[in-house]
Amino acid sequence: MNCVKADQLSQYVDKLLTEQENKQIEDHLANCEMCRQIVTMLEEENNFLQETLKSPTLPDDFAATILEQLEPYKPEKVKPKKRVWNRVLITAAGVALALGVSTTFSPSFAELIGGIFGKQVVDEGLKMANEAGLGERLDLSVTDKGLTFKVEDVIADTSRIALSYQVLNSKGIAKNPILNHYDPNSGNDITLYDHNGKKLEQLDSSFTQEDGYALLEYSLREHPTLEAITVKFNLTELDGVKGNWQLELPIDLKEKRKHTKTYALQDEMYSVGGVNVKLGELKIAPTSSELHYETSFAKEEMNKVEEQLDVLSQKIGKNLINEGSYDTYLGYRIVNESGESVFTHNGFIEGKGHPILEGGLQSTGKWKSETGHIMWNDSFVPSKKQEKLTFVLDGVFKTVPSDFSIKVNPNQLPDFEFEGNRIAIKDVKIDNNISLESSMTPIKNEKSLIIEMEGGRGAKASQIISWVMVDEKGKAYEVNGSSEILDEKNADGLYKTKTVLEIQDIKEVPSEFTLYAVAVTRYEELKDVWKVQLNK
Repeated sequence: MNCVKADQLSQYVDKLLTEQENKQIEDHLANCEMCRQIVTMLEEENNFLQETLKSPTLPDDFAATILEQLEPYKPEKVKPKKRVWNRVLITAAGVALALGVSTTFSPSFAELIGGIFGKQVVDEGLKMANEAGLGERLDLSVTDKGLTFKVEDVIADTSRIALSYQVLNSKGIAKNPILNHYDPNSGNDITLYDHNGKKLEQLDSSFTQEDGYALLEYSLREHPTLEAITVKFNLTELDGVKGNWQLELPIDLKEKRKHTKTYALQDEMYSVGGVNVKLGELKIAPTSSELHYETSFAKEEMNKVEEQLDVLSQKIGKNLINEGSYDTYLGYRIVNESGESVFTHNGFIEGKGHPILEGGLQSTGKWKSETGHIMWNDSFVPSKKQEKLTFVLDGVFKTVPSDFSIKVNPNQLPDFEFEGNRIAIKDVKIDNNISLESSMTPIKNEKSLIIEMEGGRGAKASQIISWVMVDEKGKAYEVNGSSEILDEKNADGLYKTKTVLEIQDIKEVPSEFTLYAVAVTRYEELKDVWKVQLNK
């Protein structure tokens, strides 16, 4: 299974994609637990920002109080670079302050007058690196058609590049910073090149904005040996205005590499619940820490998976079985010397009906040739002080074939139980999808069979990831759909669930059909957690 890139999931949550792109991602989400967790995390983050990012009412003496308390800030280990604030205006209770100073401010004051690295949309890793003096003020700009494209700040290390920019009119007022450069038809292009002038392909990236500032991030996790990068902007439209804005941004990574520490973990291996775990290395960079590791099916579990796949193939046909659906992953924590979690990956807490991610930045997996063998790279916010970190394995997840099936009579819709799930099929119906085709055949009526389910599950219960439907004539159909796990519990104390399945190209409801659960994710919790000290 090839997972959707993080930037595409972010655009999906922000409703920036086309209808076709949304459909493709929704089809992937129906079969990928990891990506569903990332989408849930992004949605929760958006909800949090909408609730919290509101301008507070400031007291009348706010400006005077700030100036009285202002003291130079001196970090303990790294001296920040000085920044010149040519003209800064803070309006509070009708008072405007004009500051023209050359000094280093405390982080709390920098949040009030700084660029995007002082804002809430920026993660703690970037904020920490900026406060430590690793941010660089560039102020590179290009102007055309009365609009200026200005790159203000950049923070870079071996894990990622983050740069902030603005689109300003002739009066210096910030305009819409969205470039739509992900759309090949937009005319806007941002390309990164390595130190040899070679184009860097398929970099994970993300985009956020706040108060007229935009933040672009590019992950360098798959390019650890880069010495330098050039970011080239070739823009033909800003804020709806056609023009020509070209800018080159060279970034030297040689010096940045000195701030990254690597700890090899090659001898640390563990096997539990049919899953093998092999730790690779821990990298600690200023803006993020990365844990590299592998998961795979143990030999006995792999044999069982292959046997179950053979049985399923005989029942429904091999062409409807996606071996990329069967995977392995972990539930673990990274804790500091005080035992506090600095990163929780697929952890369980009361009040949540699904595993959570806390303190994480990005998680990517590369599938190896063998089913279920994945090389993982999880990044998280680094600890604010140099301290010993410990890996704590709480449990393992494995998505495997299943022999579970349920016969459905549309006139007598059944309830069923499955490994900690109680599910009721609520409706079976035909849905008419009207779509536009070509000018010759402008309207197309596509029919699909829709199956709606509701129920409840325990937080650590198994989850059906993929279904296949076989009708009364023995014909097998691919099933698409989506599932939702709520944080609300039902009368039985189970977390509420909603599932909608869609089977295309069916014109009428079958008199009877069978649903096969072809992929199921199971969680096995360790009785005694496995601990490994990471940075010895």
